[in-house]
Amino acid sequence: MRDCHQVWTKELSTGKVALVAVNFGSKARGLEVPMDELGLPWGDHASVDDVWNKTGPVMNELADGTLRIELAADGGHVMLLLREPGPHASQEAGLLEEADLLAA
Repeated sequence: MRDCHQVWTKELSTGKVALVAVNFGSKARGLEVPMDELGLPWGDHASVDDVWNKTGPVMNELADGTLRIELAADGGHVMLLLREPGPHASQEAGLLEEADLLAA
């Protein structure tokens, strides 16, 4: 049984932070990522948008400072855009930032 997962972050030119998580394990996995370990430029809380699913905000300011992510087995993945807590930006802005993510 494989048990391997990785989380990567990158600060973007917009000041937001991209987060990618991948589960290489053979079983689905829930990850808990302490926000204070991400080194966010604005502190340890964030508003979070799912870049690939474009479903709008995944969650807003996390009360306990932990980001919870559920990943499917064998390559389950997510790309999130973390931004300073506040009003939700329009989805059009999120789509434009996707080009910034791909260029990084």
